[in-house]
Amino acid sequence: MEYIHKPYIFVGAGLATLACVNNLIESGEKDISKNDILILEAMDYKGGRMKTHQPENLEIGASWLHDSLDNKVLDYMVEKNLITFEKTHFDDIYKSKKVVGYFDDNVKLLLYNGESYTNNSKFRLEILLDEFEKYVENYFFQEENLQQDPSLKWIFLKYINERKHFFKASHSKKQLELLSLFVRYVETWHGISWENLSAKYAFMHSMGQNILCFGFYKFINYLSEGITINYNENVSSIVKRKNQYIINDKYVTENCIISVPQSCFNEIKFNDNLINQELKESYDKLHYGSLGKIIIELDKDFDLENTRLYHMGQIKPKDSVLIEKAMSDGGMESITTKSLIDSYNTDEGNATLENFCDWPMLIVNHQSIISKPILLILTQEPVTSLLEKSFSKTPNDIIPFLKPLIENIEKFLYKDPQHECKIKKVLISNWSQNKYQKGSYPACHPNDDPLDVTIQTTLQNECSKLKIIGEYTNLEGCGSLNGAWLSGIECADTIKNQN
Repeated sequence: MEYIHKPYIFVGAGLATLACVNNLIESGEKDISKNDILILEAMDYKGGRMKTHQPENLEIGASWLHDSLDNKVLDYMVEKNLITFEKTHFDDIYKSKKVVGYFDDNVKLLLYNGESYTNNSKFRLEILLDEFEKYVENYFFQEENLQQDPSLKWIFLKYINERKHFFKASHSKKQLELLSLFVRYVETWHGISWENLSAKYAFMHSMGQNILCFGFYKFINYLSEGITINYNENVSSIVKRKNQYIINDKYVTENCIISVPQSCFNEIKFNDNLINQELKESYDKLHYGSLGKIIIELDKDFDLENTRLYHMGQIKPKDSVLIEKAMSDGGMESITTKSLIDSYNTDEGNATLENFCDWPMLIVNHQSIISKPILLILTQEPVTSLLEKSFSKTPNDIIPFLKPLIENIEKFLYKDPQHECKIKKVLISNWSQNKYQKGSYPACHPNDDPLDVTIQTTLQNECSKLKIIGEYTNLEGCGSLNGAWLSGIECADTIKNQN
């Protein structure tokens, strides 16, 4: 059989691949040209989890460049003049050849049952959240806790138990219930509920402001210009014969670089010992979240200028009982991370169309950036899978079920108390339902070791021409565009140093 040959074949057309390809070509080393490269992509578009939804031209995938003080994607975009920070009207964004970036960090409006608890002098939620995060940090500095890794929910209960003498003196149960909802803002970073979230890796503080971007497809088009991409080519098998890799019994290459979501890695069948056993085992131990998006356009411009709203949801009856228990002497003796996870897996973790608005959600006001009344809502598991399964094909059908959320925020969007908030259009992500994505990036459950995959992929890449890249294979920037970019650059450097 005659195979299609290229010296370098990449599996997956995401950012890690495009970073690697561009570094190989731009460096001028090893005389690698665009003609030497082929990318096989299972889907019908390039960019992976960077996806601009057409024709609305809104980012249904990655939206932010995090850690702007040390973000190599941002540095590259600035160097190549691919991004502008001039405030632009929505209709003009897509006329420009540049990505539009906006520094959107802002104080969250903490909204609960239609009322704001932002900087509330009685409940002091922001101050207590800061104290709790410091408590978590100190907990893992203590020698007896170095090997511990409880869930975020458990350590929150531990925190109020140890501080109960302060809380009993000056704080109400309602304050602790509201604080428990505020602590859960990190669910909309990791894509999982706090029962399953590792406390050790829960809080991630950015190095510098975060940049919300529009028009990422322009960046992807720039990186992929002139590169051959075969779309709808799902890679299911890779075998090695002599010094070449045979892909899908159709393509042959001397260098095979795999950049697929970690959740889909085990879908590829490898022969013999192409992947070392330790790496296989580290992938088997990974857990995954599912960070979803609801984008809604309303009928009238907002009066609100603030960019961040935090829908706090509702306290679960069992959580209210747990808070009371943690405030009692000996209250933590029967509360374990396992018991909290088991309870969540049996009944508490069930999201329904009638109650999904009980979960906390982060809401980003796009109008303050692009002059159009659009809200971006970030969701976590189990809400993401429920909504994507139910509504991604018919998104406007979700509108009646969003009523509790809209009622919570509408008076902060509009000053006119008589205005009835109407949704014109809805977009919903589909990552959890896409068989080539299977949710979002890995998320740490208690006792997960994010270093393991990083170490094992580094060893794999150094000793083989079958390499694995992606955001989770790089410790710096895990779960972000910067992590994907850095993994691609590191892989390119390894290729250039190999014979």
